[in-house]
Order: sequence, then C-alpha cells, then structure tokens
Amino acid sequence: MAQYYPTNKADRKDLISRKIRAREYAEVLDWLEEFGFENGWTQEFAAPDVGRPDFASAAPFTWEGGLAPAPLAIAPAGSPDR
Repeated sequence: MAQYYPTNKADRKDLISRKIRAREYAEVLDWLEEFGFENGWTQEFAAPDVGRPDFASAAPFTWEGGLAPAPLAIAPAGSPDR
C-alpha cells in the first residue's frame, strides 16, 4: 500500500510512524515475485493519496471531482446473498 500514512496514535510506534519509503516498497514487490504470489494488487509507488479521508471536513469521504466510495452493503447472516 504505497499511499500508507500514519494516523491517530501511529506516530508513537517507530515502525508505523512514517510513510513507506520507495526502497521498502520495491523490496516488497520483489518478495511477491520471489515467493510466487499470483493474485493480489500492486500500484505505482507514486500513487496519489486518493481515498485519504479528510476528517476535518463535514464530508470526509468525498474527494475532489465528486468522487466518493460506494456504500458497503452487508447481507444479514442467513440471507441468500451471503
């Protein structure tokens, strides 16, 4: 996840108190290949921070250009959709 950023109390933990470095991300991509992972998602390291909520806003999950995530629909246990 190239766009990781520390939030809340993450700044108190050394390993998660900063954004990921390009060389760290490249190393993980190498491991994916080395260990034969075939299914999954990767992205360019310079991926934008799209999807980063602005909790200071009245609408934290609405992004520039009107983009917003689709609502998550969870089917109740025992329903045919589950």
